[in-house]
Amino acid sequence: MRVAIDARAADRRPSGVGIYTRTLISSLAAHDGDNSYLLVSNRPVFLSNALPSNMQVIEEAHSVGNLWLQIQCPRLLRRLGADIFHGPNFLAPLFAPCPTVLTIHDLSSFLFPKLHTVRNNLVQRLLPAAIRRAARVVAISENTKRDLIQHLHVPEEKIRVAPNALPPGVSRVEDKRVLDDTRRRYELPDRFFLFVGTLEPRKNIPRLLDAFALFARRDEGQTHLVLVGEHGWGAQEVLAHHRRLQLGDRVRFLGYVDHGELPSLYSLARALIMPSVYEGFGLPVLEAMACGAPVLAAENSGLAETAGDAALTCHHDDVERMAELMSVLDRDEELRARLAEKGRERAKQFAPRTFVEAMQQVYRETLESRS
Repeated sequence: MRVAIDARAADRRPSGVGIYTRTLISSLAAHDGDNSYLLVSNRPVFLSNALPSNMQVIEEAHSVGNLWLQIQCPRLLRRLGADIFHGPNFLAPLFAPCPTVLTIHDLSSFLFPKLHTVRNNLVQRLLPAAIRRAARVVAISENTKRDLIQHLHVPEEKIRVAPNALPPGVSRVEDKRVLDDTRRRYELPDRFFLFVGTLEPRKNIPRLLDAFALFARRDEGQTHLVLVGEHGWGAQEVLAHHRRLQLGDRVRFLGYVDHGELPSLYSLARALIMPSVYEGFGLPVLEAMACGAPVLAAENSGLAETAGDAALTCHHDDVERMAELMSVLDRDEELRARLAEKGRERAKQFAPRTFVEAMQQVYRETLESRS
C-alpha cells in the first residue's frame, strides 16, 4: 500500500504537531518495511535520520500551505498513485482522490477559541468537513476521542485511539560531561523547575508564574524556573506578567531549544511543571517521565491521561495548590525518586512499535473502505 503523509509540520524548528509528524515518520521507518510512504509537502522537510528505501520525500513549492493542501495536493496524490492520504495535522484535501486518515490532537480551538489566534480558528473551521470525508479519524488520547464524539458528533466507529509514541532519542542523560555542557551553554542554575511548550495562552503560563512567585516568597532563593519554548502569540503578556511579579532572574526564558537538547534539560530539572488549560496529550509530560524527571501537571484533558498515576496533579487555576506542590517536590527527595521511577515505567507504555501497529491497522481499515 502507498500511503501519502502530509509532512509539512516536520520543519526546521518543530514543536507539538511537528514532533508528532517526525515521530510518526521515524517510527514507520524503523518498524514498517512492507508499505511505501510518500512524504508530501509544499516546503522543505527536515528529518533527524536518513530514510529507508520505502520512504520518499516529494516537495512541491507553494507559498500558502493550506491552499496547497486543498488545490495542488489532490493532483499530486493522483499522480503518485497514493492509496491513502494521512493528515497528521488535523486536515486533509476535501477532494482527495483516495481515502483519507486524519490525526486529531485536540479540539482546543473549538472549546477555547479565545486561547487561539483568529487565523487558527478560521483554519480549524474546515475540520468538521474534513472529518466527514475521512475514512478514519485517529485520536491521540481517549480524551480527544470523547471530545470528538461530544462536540463534533463524530461517529464512534470512525475513531481509533493511537496515543503518541515517545520520540526517538528521548531518554535520561547520565553523562556528566554532556549535562555540564548543557548547564554551561544555557547558563542554568543548579536547581530549577522546567516548563516546555510554546509561550501562548493555552499553556496557562501566567498562573505558573503566579504559583512560582508564591513558592519563591517561601523559598530561600535556590530553586529557579526555566521556560523553554518559542514565543507564540500572547508571549508579550507573559513577559509583562513576569515583570509585574518582579521575579527577575529567578525565572529564565530560553526561547526555542532544539528537540535534541531537551533530554539533557529534563535530566537536569528538579521537575517538569505543565499547567496547561487543555492538552490533547501533553508530549512534554511523556518526555520528562522517560528522562526520569518528576512531573507536576494540570489534572485536565489529556494531561491526566498521559501522566496516569506517575505524576502529581492539581487544578490548572489553583495557584495556591500548585505552589504547595512545588514546595513538596523541591524538598522531598524521596518523592522525586519515586515519581521518577514510576514515570520511567509509564513511559515504556508509549513504545514506537505499539504506535506503528496501531497505525498499520488504521491504514488497513482505510484501504478496505475503498471496496
